[in-house]
This record gives sequence, structure tokens and C-alpha cells, in this order.
Amino acid sequence: MINSHAIYIEKLQPEYRSVFRKIRDYVTASNMDEIRNEEMLSEVMDTFLSAQNEGKPVEQVIGGDLGTFCRQLCSDIGVKSRVINFLEAMQPIVSVLAIFGVLDLVKMLEKLSDGEKFSILTYRGEENVPAFLLGGLMFAAVVYAGRFFIKRLVFTRPDTYKKLAFLIRAVTLVLMLAVILILFNGAEAKGTYLWVTLLFCAVFLTAYRFITRESRRYKKENRISLGEMAGTSANISLDIEQTEMKRFEKLNSKNVRKGKPELTFGQFLDREEKSCTSWDKRPAFYIFLVPASTVLGLIITTFAGGFEGFSDMLVFIGVMLAVEGAIMYGVYRLVDTGTKARLSWLRSKRESE
Repeated sequence: MINSHAIYIEKLQPEYRSVFRKIRDYVTASNMDEIRNEEMLSEVMDTFLSAQNEGKPVEQVIGGDLGTFCRQLCSDIGVKSRVINFLEAMQPIVSVLAIFGVLDLVKMLEKLSDGEKFSILTYRGEENVPAFLLGGLMFAAVVYAGRFFIKRLVFTRPDTYKKLAFLIRAVTLVLMLAVILILFNGAEAKGTYLWVTLLFCAVFLTAYRFITRESRRYKKENRISLGEMAGTSANISLDIEQTEMKRFEKLNSKNVRKGKPELTFGQFLDREEKSCTSWDKRPAFYIFLVPASTVLGLIITTFAGGFEGFSDMLVFIGVMLAVEGAIMYGVYRLVDTGTKARLSWLRSKRESE
């Protein structure tokens, strides 16, 4: 099942869990499609759970050398899987291009309805397809560069590879932005013919959906929703126990430094429960952010130069509401999942008192 290993990881003993996380990072950095990634990690999880129940040490399962185990595990990744992985990286870029292309199409139809005369074949949109593709390729380069170093650092620097990988991504991102500024600074990007933009997006997205049709069917049949994961939060890889106990220790250390009395564990649980029910965890807060962000964007755009016409402003508002609504919905679901997991942990601790 999709994301199944995330549910069962907390059932692993510490030594198994630590090794599995390194395998997960290596597999994820191996540039395979999402379904192959999930199947591979699920197989490893099944093997680890069985071996753990039999009392075998993790070294016996992986053959003593984690690097060799991971390389053999990922040795049969096919070209199709790598192509799908690349398409998955580029699909958001092309989708954004398609949205802007449709907006340009609306503007073109509006101009035609106003009586303007021009050839549809020579009408240029505001989007520069080569520039979009270059940006997408550079974004993919950042992702692949980070994965390249993660695969090597996970074994050579097991204690610091995540920090080093983050630093490498940050440096690569800065270099990417510098290249974009050099390429486009002071130059007006000439829009591509609108029909070319729409045709390119249609061909790419159609091909993407055709190639990934099996993956989408698999995900639809096997995906575990965030709500289902929240319902089994005791087994989710959120490290609730470790995170909360560290927070408890830090709070008491801070109180000691300030000369304040230490919190009892019961007081800490009360404090955490209050935090889980605070205003920024409620859906109304995220609903409010949608129009608030739209109004803020409207004000900034107005002062920056405004809109060419009333219809442009309406299109802007519609797009902003849709985009912000989708973003805030996703953020709320993630926050709500974490909050439910924390509340479940709090209830279990109160019952054990």
C-alpha cells in the first residue's frame, strides 16, 4: 500500500529503524518512479519485520554491508522507471505553464470579442516556453544533484549526511538563481506563439497521463489517506514520543536557567493539550488565510502597476483564491494529521498515569 512503510516504521526496533531510514533515503535518491519506490520499501519493511520477530540482528539481514545491500536493491531500476521519475519532476512546471497558457487564451478571446483584428497563428502569449523548460530543467538539476550526494553521504557521513545534503541543495539553488539572473537580466522575454504553448502542454500532459496510467491506478487502489494515517497515529513515523520528551526536557532546562520551578509531567501534558487546541490549529484560521492572502496580493499588484482592465483583476482574484485554497487545504491536512497524532499520544500518557 502507498505510504504503508510510514505506518509500520515505529514497529521496528531502534537498530532496524535506523537502518531502514538510511535505506529509505538511498532508495528515494535513486531516481525511480513513485510506485517502484513504494514497492521496494514495502518489501524491505516486510523483510525487516519478519527478521525482527525471528530475533535476527539487522546485520544478518543486510549481509553486514549496508552500501552493498542498497546498491543490489536498486540495481534493477529500468529506464522506464527513470523516465517516469523525470516526467514526475517536470509535470508541475508544465502544469503551471498550461494554466498561464489557458489564461492567455481567455485574454485572446476577450480581445477578439472586443473587435481587435489579428491572426490566431501569430498571437503571442506572455509565456516563454524555452525559459519555462530551462527553469524546469534547472529545478530538476537541483533535485538530482541533492540525490546524487545523498546516495554517497548516507554511508560515508552517516551522522551528518542530511545536513550536508541540505547545504548542497541550498548552494545549488543559489547557483541556479544566479544563472537565471544572468540569462534574463535586462532582456525582455518574448512570448511564444500561444498555439505552440498550448500544443506543447497538451502533448506533454497527455503523454504523461498515458505513461503513468498504471501508477495512477495503483495509487488510487492502494493509497492510504492522511485521515487513515491519523487514525493509526501511534504507528506513524512522526517520532511523537521522542519529540515530546525532548520538548519536556528543553522546557525544564529553560525554567532552571531562568530560576523557575520545573514543570511536572502532568503540567506538561496540560500545556501540550492547550497547544493542540489553539486557534492556529483550527480550520477557520486556514480558511481566513485564503481571502487574506488574495487581498494582500491584490494590494501589492495594484501598487506595483495595477491591472490592464477589470477582467484581468477578476482573473487574478480567481486564480489566487484557487491556488491559495489548494495550498491552505494541503497545509491544514498536514497540520491536522500531526495534531491528531499528538492528541492520541497525550491520551495514552494520561491513561497510563
